[in-house]
Amino acid sequence: MHGDATLRPVWHTFRVDASFDKQQGITGIGLILRATNKAGRDGAVVARFSESYIGLPIRAGEQFAVLRALEIAFERGYRFLRVRSDYNKMRIVLKDDYQAGVVQEEHNLRGVILRLARKFDQIKFAWIPRRRNQEAHFLARKAVVQSTPVVREDVQRFFESGSISKKS
Repeated sequence: MHGDATLRPVWHTFRVDASFDKQQGITGIGLILRATNKAGRDGAVVARFSESYIGLPIRAGEQFAVLRALEIAFERGYRFLRVRSDYNKMRIVLKDDYQAGVVQEEHNLRGVILRLARKFDQIKFAWIPRRRNQEAHFLARKAVVQSTPVVREDVQRFFESGSISKKS
């Protein structure tokens, strides 16, 4: 190491997007995982994910993509996480609730996201302009047409009861 070099934490950044095929009832999600130890940077691409699900309402796709990003990060043992979405209204709600320390006890998708977010050392919900999120969008569209959709029964029950989120 040179001089005053210190170890900086590795930040993992997910760029997320969702796409919905109303005719087939399929939601595709695209996730781009990047990593860096430089503050404020997304870093180099580590992995790409393209997944499809059936039974998610159209308005739940982007939130579900955020949930999948958190699940993958948790499974891999990441501690510092940034989730970037072009759905700014949802992102603001998640960011505000997370920063306020809201512990969401409701059984809805936002509650699951906030409870899982508490398991990381630090998490940031950040915005990305749609024009810079094209790769995640492409992966979401690709999932709709090329992947066999999966049912997530653990998440499905939120939609059957009509409860997704109060704010989104």
